[in-house]
Parts: sequence; structure tokens; C-alpha cells
Amino acid sequence: MSTTRPRRHQNQACLLVALLGLAGCPKAGAQNLLPNPGFESGAAQPTGWQLTDPQGGEWREPAWQGKRALRVRGDGRNSAAWRTGLLPMQPAGLYRLRFMARCEPGASGGCAVSGTGRVNRDFRLSDQWTPCSFVFAAPSGVSNDFVRLGHWEVKGALSFDDAELLPVLAAHDPYEEMGEAESVRNGVYHFQPDFAWTGANYHRPLWLNKAGFNSDRWVFSEGSELIYRFAMPRRLAQTGARLRVNVNYHVAGSLRIEASRDTRTWTPVAEYDGQRRGGQTNLPAALFPANEIYVRLSMPGPGGSLQVNAIDYEAPLEGLDRRADPLADVGVGVEGRHDLAAREGQDVVDREELPSDVEDGRVRGHVGLQKS
Repeated sequence: MSTTRPRRHQNQACLLVALLGLAGCPKAGAQNLLPNPGFESGAAQPTGWQLTDPQGGEWREPAWQGKRALRVRGDGRNSAAWRTGLLPMQPAGLYRLRFMARCEPGASGGCAVSGTGRVNRDFRLSDQWTPCSFVFAAPSGVSNDFVRLGHWEVKGALSFDDAELLPVLAAHDPYEEMGEAESVRNGVYHFQPDFAWTGANYHRPLWLNKAGFNSDRWVFSEGSELIYRFAMPRRLAQTGARLRVNVNYHVAGSLRIEASRDTRTWTPVAEYDGQRRGGQTNLPAALFPANEIYVRLSMPGPGGSLQVNAIDYEAPLEGLDRRADPLADVGVGVEGRHDLAAREGQDVVDREELPSDVEDGRVRGHVGLQKS
């Protein structure tokens, strides 16, 4: 499998345009799901927020806006965070967390942490108020979670202000039927995700999400499971496939890789552990040709703990007109694109039930949010 990553500048640009354009749109109407997001209400502590360590921070001036901000502090060896109570969240829903943050003068080491109890993203801060933002997919089967803003092993103090958690929609090009990290080059489909992108753990092929996530890697423990569904543009048939997985961190246990045409019957593909930390494998020939292939990563047995930072998939496609189809022409590549924009409170539904566009022209194309 080629290790060359496809160009992403178009995808990233579309994503940033959608997010930045929405910031000034008065008709967006999406509801901030966080309590007391400006941290101005409260008596002894901000309403709706509490410290994980009573000695690990304060609610105090100065703030980016208003009078007060959340502050956490550490000695370089500990961690602390402000967190909400449990908030209702749509299982497998897509959300954007945004906030302002800075490190106080003299702070060093560690990083800011942000996210939920199951999804985290680290940020490196300066002594200037800086906007921080990322989009993430909530795990399947999880209907509530808390949100936290804090630090990990910082020596000194960090401050947070003006936070918001918004539900978002993902859209991809209706003709290409692909999203971020997906491309077809020389008649071969490629999925090569960079989990450090703005969308974190979300990509269009993600079909089932029962694993944790930290910044740029999946976190597996007992019972964790991921399923990716690789359905080709225009339902083209795959004639074979190759998968590359990398276990970047291992404490205990093994990662099981399986493939299926229908999610009912699974065929073993590979197993990785502390001795074999990953590799690339051809999927069994008996699965092909196929219009769609499901790949499952899971952790069997108790006591396991490992992380995965690479899941790459490629598949040659058949049925292309090599005289006229840009997907087949040698040297011509087609990349998918993802736009993310705040939605107006509608429930997460199957892709087939969603409209072909979002109101006010903010997002065009079919919605690429996959319900488990």
C-alpha cells in the first residue's frame, strides 16, 4: 500500500469556510448545549460547572469577555478540569466544541485538554486569548456525557472563556460520494485519514463507533469496537482491498481485525498486540468483488488497553470507462470533500432521509452523517 497521503487543501478549505461563514450568520439558530457558557452566572462557583480537584483552579477575573473565566492550575505533574454535569447527546451525533483559552504568564509544559468523557483533544496555548475548536463524533449507544475544559501536567495556570457545544451536519459532494481523506486515483479508491484534522474521529466511512478518542488516535479498552463501511462512489465494485493499521501505544491485550460483506458473517484478517504493532494485509479474496466492505476493529477479552493512530484502506475498482471517466484516467485523481455546519436542532437521521441541502445555502450536497 502506498504511504503517500492525498492532498487535503481542498477538503480543509471547505471545512473552514463552512465554520467561519457560520460564525457571522444570524439565521444559524443552533442551540448552545453548554450551561452558563460565558461563566458569568453563579455564587460560590459558576452555575453548571465544577472542578474535578477543588484545589486545582478558580473562577475569577480577568475574562476574555464579561467579568469571569474558568481557571485551572497545576504543578507540572497533575491534572485538573472544570466539567459540566451529564448533558443529553445524540448517540453517534456530530458536535463542535469551541472556546477561548490562554495560558497565564509563566505557565509551561503540558497542554490544555478539552472534550467529553470519551473524546478529548489537546491544545497548546499562548499567553494571548486564542479560539480553539474541533468537531467530533459521539460514540454509538451513548446518550449523555459531560464536557470538560482543563489541563494535563501544566506548571502554572490556564484560563477558558466563552464556550459552546453545537450539533453539526457533515456534507459531501453528491457526485463523488466521498468525504475527507477519501480519494480515487488511477482507478483505485483510497481512505487515508489524518485523525488530527478538524473533524477528529469523524470520517464518512465510520459506521459504528464504540471506542474512545484522544486528539489524533483511537483508544481501545475492553469492549471497544469500530466498524468502517467502505461503499464505493457510484456503487462501483471493489476487486480486492488492502488494509494498514498501526498500534502506536500498547499496554495490554490485542486488537482484532475482521472484514465482512454484510456485518453478519465476519472473516478474520489480522491481530495486533505488543509484539506485532501493526502492518498491512490483503483482505481475503473470497470477499470480492463487492460493492461495499465492512472492516471491524475490536478488543476481545478483559484488561486490554491500546491506541490506534492509522487505519488506511485501498481498493481497486472495476466497471470504469477508462476512455471517459476521470476516476479511471491515469494520473487523474478525485478527492472527496467535507463541509461541516451547525444544524438547527433536527435529530440525527439516516443519510437517505436527509435533505439534499441545508437552508440558507450554507451547505450543499447530501449529508454524510452515518447513523449506526
